[in-house]
Amino acid sequence: MKNYIALAAFVTSLAGAPLASHAQDDDIMKKIVNSPPVQSLYVIGSQQSNKIIKDVTVQAGSALEVQVLSAGGNPWDVAVQSNIHSKITKGDVLIAVAWLKTVKTENGAPGQAILRLQLSTDPYTGLEQQSFTVTNEWAQYQLKTVAADNFPKDSTNLGAQLALQKQTIDIGPIFVLDLGPDKPQS
Repeated sequence: MKNYIALAAFVTSLAGAPLASHAQDDDIMKKIVNSPPVQSLYVIGSQQSNKIIKDVTVQAGSALEVQVLSAGGNPWDVAVQSNIHSKITKGDVLIAVAWLKTVKTENGAPGQAILRLQLSTDPYTGLEQQSFTVTNEWAQYQLKTVAADNFPKDSTNLGAQLALQKQTIDIGPIFVLDLGPDKPQS
């Protein structure tokens, strides 16, 4: 699994680079199953405002700034989502990597987010989720799992649930990789 984390870090380093210059990295690029740029993310929830901002300190130079106006009754009352465009096969290793940074919270408390791989339609069943404390510096937050079932093309997404508190979070590129079947290391 450590090799998969290094692989995910490598992919995020490619986010701001032209793909043509990385022809030798073609195989890893084919494992990305979503659209990483912040322009392809969508935000749900009525208690938020959002805008795309320039930020040269994050991969690809842009971020989606999401201001959560008040804590929700549920963490998903404000969420940023990235659709997964391919099928997922039972036993596949999935790694999601999201660039996140806290801009502002009440009383300087740390930012809070939940990354969740889930069905993209009702009942929004979760494949995996993890809570994170988000620092005020850009960092990669990673969610790893092995798919417990088969999921058709365009039936899942990765969400960053943000309605845990009143806060402003910047979100950079989000990558979801399907590394194929989990194979024992020899």
